Amino acid sequence: MAIIRDVLPDTILAQVDNLDALVSDKVKVSVACACGAVKEVSTRALKRKWANQPVYLCKSCHIKTYASKPDRITKFQKSFAKIAKTESHRKKCSEAGKKPWRNPESRARIIEATRQDNKINPLKKRARKIALEALKAKPWFLQHMDNMRQSAQKACVISRQNNPELWRALANNFRLDEDEIKEKHRISTIEESRRRWADPEFRRRMMELFNSPEITAKLSARAKQMWANTDYRTKMLALYASPEYKARKSAISKEVNQRTSVKIAKAEALLRQNPISKLEDILASILSDRNVKYDRQFMLAWHLFDFRIKVDGASDILLEVNGDWFQIQRDIAKRTFVERYHSDKFILHTIWEREFASPERLNHILDEMLSPSALEDFNFDDIIAQPATDSTDTKILLGKYHYMGGIGRYRIIVEYRLGDELVASVVFAHPTRDETRCRLGVDKGEILELTRMCIAPRRQKKNFASWILARAVKMARTSTRARCLVSFADQTFDHSGTAYKAAGWEYDGETTPSYYYRDPDGFVMHKKTLYNKARGVHMVETEYADKYKYVRVKTKNKHRFVKWIRS
Repeated sequence: MAIIRDVLPDTILAQVDNLDALVSDKVKVSVACACGAVKEVSTRALKRKWANQPVYLCKSCHIKTYASKPDRITKFQKSFAKIAKTESHRKKCSEAGKKPWRNPESRARIIEATRQDNKINPLKKRARKIALEALKAKPWFLQHMDNMRQSAQKACVISRQNNPELWRALANNFRLDEDEIKEKHRISTIEESRRRWADPEFRRRMMELFNSPEITAKLSARAKQMWANTDYRTKMLALYASPEYKARKSAISKEVNQRTSVKIAKAEALLRQNPISKLEDILASILSDRNVKYDRQFMLAWHLFDFRIKVDGASDILLEVNGDWFQIQRDIAKRTFVERYHSDKFILHTIWEREFASPERLNHILDEMLSPSALEDFNFDDIIAQPATDSTDTKILLGKYHYMGGIGRYRIIVEYRLGDELVASVVFAHPTRDETRCRLGVDKGEILELTRMCIAPRRQKKNFASWILARAVKMARTSTRARCLVSFADQTFDHSGTAYKAAGWEYDGETTPSYYYRDPDGFVMHKKTLYNKARGVHMVETEYADKYKYVRVKTKNKHRFVKWIRS
């Protein structure tokens, strides 16, 4: 074959004699470009394309030369823009792109060529990455991609409804078996998700969507259906128990908690928390009396717990103190969170307000969780008895250990302290009934009733109760103008009045029986306490008792004791 080079003065074929006779599809010649590329073409093709050109150009050089002219670029853009907008062109391009992928052999060749190209020519791969990053920085490209995603989502929904079998087959065929591809897919998904959620409008739309009752119901039904499958449940439980999953969750949690936005959100959540209740103060004092180490307002992830009790060699205890009117939904969320994600580290217990009304019940609950506190010895000479100027400490002491649960009405409070610790309290008040006053023949201001006497459990000691009563009588004599003191020992709670007898009080007979309430576990609540609790939640006494299954029980007679302090 003859090699025709671009050295002819005018045109490539100008000096070729008898050119028409040589033009044929069967006659082949080799032509060489200035860049060194050599190609074998027929003389007919050479004449048709290059007969009037001064030089031969390979395809690459021809595109560079021809397309680099500004007028040609403008003309091409205008013509292509018109063509590209037509539906026929779109279908043609789509069909041309799908056709090679339908053939398994062609698909395998394309995939293999791409892999080899990436291995042999890493610069090309890097160039594509740089070009893609540059496009992502342009708003029009992002808008274009969003439009394409929305269109694809709509098409997918329609296709899924029309042909569910096809979608199941596609889902089964979609496998990320290779670690490299799986990691790329994960990173790209995270980046795209972060970019979209950074848009306030997108975030608002998605929050409205996820909070809608319809979507919530669908997600809940779907989750229940999936977890009802034994294979799925086994697979997920094994995944949650794997060290890799726990390490990943821990790393994610640490990374999230280090974000400034998360720290600000936690601080704002703490500010929105309800103030610490009196019940929590009472429980904190009980735990301190038991020498229990605890943390108050313990934050675990995004949940705030009232107490965290540290237990050596076992799971720590999380304690929640809830009122009877407490919104149970949030408490259920906390329990589910602890049991699902932190059952190996924490155990959650809840103490309800009604249980504080019965110190026996409350101490029984704590004894089930903790070891009982030991008695601590002391000398009576170290105890300081004095009238109370503030009822706060006495309220806490009575709330912890007295079966009535609170301080009630009072005229004078006598406190007994060992250093700064309140170890006992006695409360005097004017009687609510005139029966005893009239029978004893005294005026209203000349009689006081000892309504409360309480000693901290770890300070129980022989003769301490009678010693307390003797000091209380002296305080009542010096601080009031009362002539007579009266008190009652409730046999229902096994109070026989031994301390009153030892302190020199006179036995004055018995009262008529009353009643109290008892729950299914056998713990009791005073009728006045239950009445106050029911009133606090806008219920009547019988309604409150029925709701919490308290049964009314008639009490035994109360022993009445009298102490004359003035003639």
